[in-house]
Amino acid sequence: MEKITFTCETITPMFLSGADAVTPELRPPSIKGALHFWWRAW
Repeated sequence: MEKITFTCETITPMFLSGADAVTPELRPPSIKGALHFWWRAW
């Protein structure tokens, strides 16, 4: 399998707090929500 690496920068605030509200977690719903916002705004 080919590996692809890229750098991203978020310009939309992402809510990254985990279950304990202290440790940040990057979860697919956070990414999906940010993309959904920009797809609708575009």
